[in-house]
Amino acid sequence: MPSDSYVIPLDKVYTNKPRTRRANNAISVIYSFMKKHTRKDRKDIVLSNEVNEYVWKRSIQKPPRKIEVSLRNEDGKVYVFLKDSKAFKEFRKAPESKKAPEKKGVATKAKPEEEKK
Repeated sequence: MPSDSYVIPLDKVYTNKPRTRRANNAISVIYSFMKKHTRKDRKDIVLSNEVNEYVWKRSIQKPPRKIEVSLRNEDGKVYVFLKDSKAFKEFRKAPESKKAPEKKGVATKAKPEEEKK
């Protein structure tokens, strides 16, 4: 499961929950949905800041009714992003562009110059 997309319904947050805890409950619903569909523990699920800000955008009392997310499974952790977000696209490119860092300031042996005759 390198990357998948889901639509998470957050309707449960609006029924039988206090108005002043809806956004908190929405985050919990997202975690429980990811736990169910990825079979990972909550500690292995990482929500991006974009997902958190999207849920909290309209304050604590009015979270969205549903949220579209993309996830990436890497190194035993599940990373959750908004669908088609810039952070998700950058995250996908990061493993491909790994290069060895250049060593600056390290003295290397210089080749002796050829003597001119």
